[in-house]
Amino acid sequence: MRILDRYPFGPEHDIQGRVYVFDCGFSEAYFEELDALRYATSVIKNARKEMEIPIDYFIGGLWGDKKDRVIDVFGFSGVRENWQGNPDVHSWVVRNGVWRKENPITCGNMLRILGIEEEHRRGKENLTDYIFNPPKLNLREETQMSGIVNFSG
Repeated sequence: MRILDRYPFGPEHDIQGRVYVFDCGFSEAYFEELDALRYATSVIKNARKEMEIPIDYFIGGLWGDKKDRVIDVFGFSGVRENWQGNPDVHSWVVRNGVWRKENPITCGNMLRILGIEEEHRRGKENLTDYIFNPPKLNLREETQMSGIVNFSG
């Protein structure tokens, strides 16, 4: 599974975070990259209401399951007052716009990204610095980027 892109969601959004776009099922579920960004934005627009718990920020993995549009969402809490603290992690699967707790919650590649993201967060001053300065990924899988974000590896 390759990463196609990643989108930052800054302070202008209801909740800040980052969404990674995977190639798994992408062409079956989305017309193009802009379609995927629109879907991610519409999902995140309702995040606070759907999560029903206070979240400081999120990391998501967007992919397709046949024609279903899917985002694995991981919400992090407990670091707003202590940015360097150890966050609690909550998870949801959003399938075709419907939020739910579901098993399995994600794949191994997304777990690898979450670990890299957490290590990176601890080296940043605050949430805005973290969101707009994403980590370099040294994953063995090839990556293809739109040119907005630079990955290494």
